[in-house]
Amino acid sequence: MPPKSQSEGVPSGYDSSEYLGSDLSVNASVLPWLESNEKFQIHVSRMDVTGSKPFLIASVIGSNKNLIQAASGMSDHQSEVTNNMFYSRLPGFLETGSSSNVDTLDESITDFPIKVMRNKSGQRVYFARVILGLPEEEQYGPTILRLAACDKNHQMTVMKVLSGSSGNQIRNKMRGSK
Repeated sequence: MPPKSQSEGVPSGYDSSEYLGSDLSVNASVLPWLESNEKFQIHVSRMDVTGSKPFLIASVIGSNKNLIQAASGMSDHQSEVTNNMFYSRLPGFLETGSSSNVDTLDESITDFPIKVMRNKSGQRVYFARVILGLPEEEQYGPTILRLAACDKNHQMTVMKVLSGSSGNQIRNKMRGSK
């Protein structure tokens, strides 16, 4: 089946999104919150950005019930604001590899660094650049995995999954104690 290209519903500043045409199955070696024998299907797309390099992207929010719950806890408006924040900041981050608007989580359960974008309204998007073994990654670089999205009220739910820590451990770390 040929790749499907779409321009309707593509974020502002983006020319197109093209589904690569085949799903990729990942396991706990990529997403440690999965059960050891569990596999999660991801749909990878190439995003073409006006004035910037194309990149590969996929969402794995559906890989965990707590990540789904946190994302679902946002209103439609908050979800729209979160998507706008993510898609508007991402090309700049990818060009330079860093941004004042992007932090790295101190502790994560993954072998790869997890990045987080925040805004003043309290929305957060957690993502990572991961080599998944796709042939397209040779041309476009590691795939962006959108790991989680939430508002600050659901941050603890997300952090329990992404850090592998308990709520008490996370709260103590945020307070500066060990």
